[in-house]
Amino acid sequence: MGKDTLEGVHVSIQGAGHVGYYLAKELHQLGARITMCDLNLAALQRCVDEFGVSICAPDAIYDVEADVFAPCALGSVLNLANIKRLKVKIVAGSANNQLAHHQHGMALHERGILYAPDF
Repeated sequence: MGKDTLEGVHVSIQGAGHVGYYLAKELHQLGARITMCDLNLAALQRCVDEFGVSICAPDAIYDVEADVFAPCALGSVLNLANIKRLKVKIVAGSANNQLAHHQHGMALHERGILYAPDF
């Protein structure tokens, strides 16, 4: 993205559990703008209260215009339908098996989206 810092970078995080919470904490400290979703409303509210994150409905996370999408919840969330909805430059998250099928990595590449999973 041509930046040396995360100041002002918009990250959409799917999942406000243990991994998503600590990612939001780090990003907040580094000046990033954050949008989050989770089915667990208490976990999501904790992130709102502590980091001032914006929230959206779980299915709407794929439509958030952001710089980075960080899937940090369930696996297999990146399928062809969701990949077409993404409005990001980078997918970098910590969920296991983020791609519903290994060939979906090529769909991200074809859309010009950098895929950088946490291994």
